[in-house]
Amino acid sequence: MHFACHGTQDLENPLDSSLILTDGRLKVSDIMRQPDGDNTLDIKKTMSLAFLSACETAKGDKTVPDEAMHLAATLLFAGFRGVVATMCYTRAINDLDGPKIADTFYEYLFKNCDPNSNPPVLPDLRQSAKALHLAVAKLRQETDIPFRRWVPFVHYGL
Repeated sequence: MHFACHGTQDLENPLDSSLILTDGRLKVSDIMRQPDGDNTLDIKKTMSLAFLSACETAKGDKTVPDEAMHLAATLLFAGFRGVVATMCYTRAINDLDGPKIADTFYEYLFKNCDPNSNPPVLPDLRQSAKALHLAVAKLRQETDIPFRRWVPFVHYGL
């Protein structure tokens, strides 16, 4: 799952932290609701990786640093095995950086894929942390990229 949108961390009521979508907010409280029915296990099997190209998705709260109540942690709780997110505290991530990070990230993950082979060769999502590392390293190589532009990107999970 990939989101490229705005995110917000509500420190007063963390359950109201959300991704801001065109049709409204997707709140932590909504994500935490587990689906009902017999297909719950089937749904969880497909939830492997989430990429949150949005601010404040792994921000947390400076006053309680040992607690992880943010969108990335919520997605792990909901069943995703890995989450890419950002820790923006004072400034939003640069709008140009999100697509650059995502392009390099997915290029690495899909480099050996062949969905048409038998059996299909799918991306190894266990490589997502390395893919993010390479994407951030590539961004850092650009001239005059300040620390605050590359440091917010983080990986949780697998």
